[in-house]
Amino acid sequence: LVDSISFVICKATEGLTEMDPDFASNWSLLNERKIVKGAYHFFHVDDDPIQQAEFFWSVIQKHGPAEIAPIVDIEQAGMGTQTDPVKIQVALLLFLKHLEGKVSRVPMIYTGEYFANTYLVNDSFAKYPLWLAEYTQASFPSIPLTWKNAGFRIWQKSDEYSIDSKLTDLDVHFGNMDDLIK
Repeated sequence: LVDSISFVICKATEGLTEMDPDFASNWSLLNERKIVKGAYHFFHVDDDPIQQAEFFWSVIQKHGPAEIAPIVDIEQAGMGTQTDPVKIQVALLLFLKHLEGKVSRVPMIYTGEYFANTYLVNDSFAKYPLWLAEYTQASFPSIPLTWKNAGFRIWQKSDEYSIDSKLTDLDVHFGNMDDLIK
């Protein structure tokens, strides 16, 4: 591997019942290689947020601890029929608070600038570290309004990056490793 990989984040679950079929093997491989790892849940706004948090927690806890706090991915593809920003915010906050109680760590939010500025304009979200999806060649991303003061923890610069002839995402952590694994 020419690239220097310092962490990997794997999809674990989606909605109420979908587990990524590669999660267990990916997690095992990352443990073997002693790579800093994290797991995320793809949030469905139309599904019960507490049940989603319970499902995510049940999957990640049985595969061993992660160094990176658990992450919730919220974006347009998970909106379903819900478009009311207040209802979306309430559902996501219920998920985050329930998950935080389970793992005793502050979860991270993965989202894009446009989505955040449309649906996550609530100061309560600034408590949660941001993994920002913004595909640009700029040297620094545009930060969503809610996180203007808090900043971001990880920046996904591209969804197409080649490692060993395989396409993957390009995610960059700004800071030291201690910031990523708190």
